[in-house]
Amino acid sequence: MSIFRTFSKLEILRPAKTRFAYMIIVMERLIKVQDALRQTVMSDAWKAWPGSLEPDALKVQQTAFHPDMWNLAESLVRVMQPIYSVLRLTDREGCTLGLIYEFMDKVGETLNRDSILGIRPER
Repeated sequence: MSIFRTFSKLEILRPAKTRFAYMIIVMERLIKVQDALRQTVMSDAWKAWPGSLEPDALKVQQTAFHPDMWNLAESLVRVMQPIYSVLRLTDREGCTLGLIYEFMDKVGETLNRDSILGIRPER
């Protein structure tokens, strides 16, 4: 983490598994810090770190540069973001069933429009 912090002002979030939708929170942050992650695993400090040759460290390095990983993460966030918004709405005081139905209709329309248009996340 100390090497990563030299490349990013943002932390990698690790919310509790009991928090709803914690994985979307993690994925959003990973997408935001992907350049810093790549810089970290390519840095001289990383290469000098004794753990850099461990299997898990090598897997992190491969994953940081694998385009499919980032495409899947962006797709996951794009699809889950409207649903996450509805979950957050239901957690607010004063939320009504009618409001939830309205938001769910909008979520369905967004997901249908995106899938019909074949919209992919921008790079």
